[in-house]
Amino acid sequence: MDTSTPSYLAINKLLASLSGVWPHQPIVTKNIVFIIMLILTISQSYFQIYGAILARSNVDLFLETIPNILVDFSVAAKVVNCFFNSKKMKKLLITLEKDWIKFNSEGEIQILNEHGVRARKLTLTYFSVICGTITPFMVIPLVPIIYNNFAPANGTLPKQMLYAQYDYLFNLQVSYYPVLIHSYIATFAFINDIIAIDTMCMVFVQHGCALFSIIGYNLEQIEINSTIKNDINHSRFNDKAYHQMSECIRRHNHALKYAKLIEDAHNVSYFFQIGIDMICFSFTGFQIVDKLDTAPDVSIRFAAFTSTQLAGLFLLSYPAQQLFDYSVKIYDDIYNAGWYKTSLRTRKLFIIMSMRSLIPCQITAGKFYVLDLANFGKIVKTSLSYITVLISMK
Repeated sequence: MDTSTPSYLAINKLLASLSGVWPHQPIVTKNIVFIIMLILTISQSYFQIYGAILARSNVDLFLETIPNILVDFSVAAKVVNCFFNSKKMKKLLITLEKDWIKFNSEGEIQILNEHGVRARKLTLTYFSVICGTITPFMVIPLVPIIYNNFAPANGTLPKQMLYAQYDYLFNLQVSYYPVLIHSYIATFAFINDIIAIDTMCMVFVQHGCALFSIIGYNLEQIEINSTIKNDINHSRFNDKAYHQMSECIRRHNHALKYAKLIEDAHNVSYFFQIGIDMICFSFTGFQIVDKLDTAPDVSIRFAAFTSTQLAGLFLLSYPAQQLFDYSVKIYDDIYNAGWYKTSLRTRKLFIIMSMRSLIPCQITAGKFYVLDLANFGKIVKTSLSYITVLISMK
């Protein structure tokens, strides 16, 4: 690991390096890995889309292919956004590393460690949830292979592909295993891209929360001297609270710029992701209900697919909600500080900072949809209504 990179980023570095999106990765290695991942994902997307076109006469199967294709576009949006905003991503990481060096008091280090642990837990949770919920989807093609090898006397089960439209694209009697292996490798590449890019955003958001938390801690440490609170002519040089408050404002501006950089680096990607997720929820939910009696294996597959999407969106909305909460909490920290026992010039700084802290920091999708828990609930509710419409049209 880079000497200046905090140790809690070890997992994020590994995942991002495997996708070729780690900001500090050597340029040659980064390009080689990125090209390999790009070939895998583009080939998979091509097979899925072309297979769906060939299978368009089978309406049920065609509808099954739509969610997978939409996810391909969602991942493509993440990767393209990461490529075009690579400088912003690197700046976010470098700023994080510098902050770990700059903040050196015991209280500040403790806050950084607390949020570092949270970032690591979020990364592990996201990794576990995505891998856990997608497992049923990945396991279904393996069941016939294992059964046919170990229990052939009881009859054989028909072979299955990860993506049903491949039956229209390949002669699976000849190329079943090469196609299946490619499907698994490319799908793992997709999953790694999703986890690597999303968890890096979670890390940046947690660091943003830590910056606002440190400001609250600094406000608590401002030295109060009630003897100078009404002394208009008190020397600025001897006004320690004034200098402490000035530093708090500088740090507040730093935190606001960092939060804005997170938003600028991700809002376009999230615009496509949220829109695609809403459509996916509707189609996969429809498939779960529609196939529950006739094809339970397909229903289980799409239930896992939907669970993955919901869990992923929730685990993106939750850190964004935290950033919102920590940014507005500064106002309460200012109110609880002993501002009324400081000099008049210091109180003016309190007023300036409190006015700015009334405007929350947000992560948005395309500047119009705010990622938070309330809107997460609205997306689920809207998607359920779309499912009802699709079922009624069946």
